[in-house]
Amino acid sequence: MINKYLEIIWLCIQIAIGYNLFFPLVLLLFSKIKGGEKIKVINTYVDNDFAVIITAYEETYHIPQVVESILNQSYQTFLIYIVADKCDITNLKFDDERIIIIKP
Repeated sequence: MINKYLEIIWLCIQIAIGYNLFFPLVLLLFSKIKGGEKIKVINTYVDNDFAVIITAYEETYHIPQVVESILNQSYQTFLIYIVADKCDITNLKFDDERIIIIKP
């Protein structure tokens, strides 16, 4: 009796695996037979800009490394706002005009 249940369970597992292997092939076959229209993709790439906000509270030790990491990315149209709350910002000197330090 238990062997019969195990055979049924094993058959269900085989059907589930076979379905997942066979169904994509059936879809590929239908798409090749039908031929359908190719969708034309228009290159609408726009160089959007964005801003990164870095917040600090009473400590600015890691900010230069964070800013350097952001500046090293390939995307170049962005601003970096550093919000330094209760921080000593005398050691935060950046030459890049995209970096704005705000002290509330």
